[in-house]
Amino acid sequence: MQTNSMGRREFLKKTAAISMLAGVAGKAIGETAPGTYKKALQIRMLPDKLSDADKFKLAKDCGFCGIEGLPMPDLDAAKRLGELAHTAGTPIHSIVYGGWDAPFSDPDPAVIEKGINGMTNALQ
Repeated sequence: MQTNSMGRREFLKKTAAISMLAGVAGKAIGETAPGTYKKALQIRMLPDKLSDADKFKLAKDCGFCGIEGLPMPDLDAAKRLGELAHTAGTPIHSIVYGGWDAPFSDPDPAVIEKGINGMTNALQ
């Protein structure tokens, strides 16, 4: 009769090999290593009384690596804000846009149109 049991040494060898392969596979797909997470915050979390340049500087001084911005209808103003963020070393890495005031699922076509316009602005 043959048993399918595995000794302690064999178990440890296979566990080590699987762990190593999982680590290599994680690196290959761009997984962030534990302990290397980046911190960011929303721009609305910073004091309103500060200038935009000072907001980005404060975020950098507090150890944040990036800022989540807001949609802006004025694209030139958005570009200037992006330049300030880049200069301070805290880039705008994403835009927060919920669209809760004009959901695409609303039965009113005017509300849907408003939502599409808001999403278009956020994407620009």
